[in-house]
Amino acid sequence: MLATLVLLLALMPQAPAAPPAQEPYKPIQISEPDVQEAVKVALAKLKGTLIGAERHSISSNNLRLCLSMDRSGSREFARVVLSRDAKKRWTVAIWSWGSCGR
Repeated sequence: MLATLVLLLALMPQAPAAPPAQEPYKPIQISEPDVQEAVKVALAKLKGTLIGAERHSISSNNLRLCLSMDRSGSREFARVVLSRDAKKRWTVAIWSWGSCGR
């Protein structure tokens, strides 16, 4: 009886696999004016180098930057998310130290 139950379960249709998660940010050129303005805000009091930039695919008022910076005598990456308000001003929403997905 247990074997029959196992066989029936094995023959039942399986639920389709969930589609892979989509990355909400898409790479953009670091030369874009929005990126240049956002970098000025992110690095207002710091020194660093812009490595890459991404724009949110749903809200174009969100950018994610990858910066290379000197931190305590060693080079580290910072991932910075900036949001633009209704007055077109950029503000830092998230700052995290890490690999920037590299």
